[in-house]
Amino acid sequence: MEFHNCKLDSVNFRAANLTKVRFVDCVLRHVDFGSAKLTEVEFPGSEISALVVRGARLTKVDFRGARSLRVDDGVDALRGAIVTPDQLLDLAPAFAAAVGLVVRPG
Repeated sequence: MEFHNCKLDSVNFRAANLTKVRFVDCVLRHVDFGSAKLTEVEFPGSEISALVVRGARLTKVDFRGARSLRVDDGVDALRGAIVTPDQLLDLAPAFAAAVGLVVRPG
């Protein structure tokens, strides 16, 4: 299944089972994948902001083609996802907050 050039704002995929789904050139804002099972899902060319993945199970979920990636809730559920080094740096503040790490300039 593929979604092309769509805007998904405040869409609820909570507890859904998504397998081999592609979001191509989409805008995803406040999309809730909480407690969902995502397998082989891709986001080429998509902008992702305020993503919720708390309690989700990800297997081979590929964010590498996404133009932007921001997770608001459940960053610890990204286990099983694939990101670029730049995306990892963008996610660093959320990872730090999730483990209680305080980052301050020296």
